[in-house]
Amino acid sequence: MVRYLKTVIDIIQENLEAKDILILHRNNETNIGGASLTGFGEGLKWGLDRLGILGEEEFDEKIKLMTMHKSKGLEAEVVIILEADEGVIPKSHPDTLLYGMFGETEEVALDDQKRLFYVAMTRAKRRLYIIHDEVSGVGFVKYLGRGLSG
Repeated sequence: MVRYLKTVIDIIQENLEAKDILILHRNNETNIGGASLTGFGEGLKWGLDRLGILGEEEFDEKIKLMTMHKSKGLEAEVVIILEADEGVIPKSHPDTLLYGMFGETEEVALDDQKRLFYVAMTRAKRRLYIIHDEVSGVGFVKYLGRGLSG
């Protein structure tokens, strides 16, 4: 979790002039140190305040954390997508095969996730950051470039 927090703090510090920053994740539950998206946000808020980068009030005004689904229709100057790793985005749902009786196949489910990732990426007005683990980040990120290292 420390590595993710440090990376996001560095990105926020680089973009302090931005009016708004949107931090997105595929789910409300993350694999980042076992934290929920809310828990990650609380750690981020604490870290930014503790380091004197952004106070709690400024954080609440400038930074929004949410799932990719909730971001539809929104925009922000800076968008940070967390944990764009295989098994998170795309994520194979165990019930996908059951949905087959309703016409949904694994291919249809994958296409839905591609569209969701596209929606998340296109929320950015100025800058987009996609954070992933270079080891497990072999999902959609393999088409985009470099990720989190160290």
